[in-house]
Amino acid sequence: AYPHRVWLVRGNHEDRAINAKYGFEEACLEQFGAQLGAKAFDYFQDAFSQLPIACLVAGRVLCVHGGIGCGKWALNDLRALRRPLSGETLMSKELRWVRNILWSDPIEDDTKELGPGAAAVAGLHTGHRGSAHSGSVLFGWDVTKIFCARNGLDMIVRSHQTKDEGLGFDVMHGGQLMRVFTARDYEGAGNDGAVLLITSQGDDPCSQELSVRAQVLRSVRKARVEASPAARQATSK
Repeated sequence: AYPHRVWLVRGNHEDRAINAKYGFEEACLEQFGAQLGAKAFDYFQDAFSQLPIACLVAGRVLCVHGGIGCGKWALNDLRALRRPLSGETLMSKELRWVRNILWSDPIEDDTKELGPGAAAVAGLHTGHRGSAHSGSVLFGWDVTKIFCARNGLDMIVRSHQTKDEGLGFDVMHGGQLMRVFTARDYEGAGNDGAVLLITSQGDDPCSQELSVRAQVLRSVRKARVEASPAARQATSK
């Protein structure tokens, strides 16, 4: 891992249809012209299709973009995936579990949106991202716990979501899942950005205790609000 290697993990927007819908194809054409822009767009898609779906840190921390979906797959299933993986290939019925690695979301530990009681925060629920994104799911703490136990993992690290005014990271599902979001002030949300520093003691990281520490980059929007005269006056009262 860093600083010797940097792994770029594929996300839900590394996809031809998404890039065409949300303006990346248009940007290529505007920047490079019709002929060269079309070639550049195709080259980007070729690169995206070669990106790994996940990476494993110290043999115990699995990093994905979205989540684990149903969790009924194993790390060896990921290792067996053959690249390139085009968007058309990912839309196949057999690879729905891979699409959910890109699109699924964890259920918040204290959510009330799915109904009252423990059943609302456990198991699988229909995702809010809709059928257009291949039936993405929401997965509960129990799915995370069982998946980690079956695969010998300590933690899942994922991104894919930010919170308004958030810290840039959240610890969820009994400490076995962390959400990290690096882009601060994303779409005006006033969120901090964060990265995770994972360290271990000793020469063999797979047999040692791991330390996971968030490093936070403060939101510019938050800083400006807190530095405003009104905020200073309220603090002094």
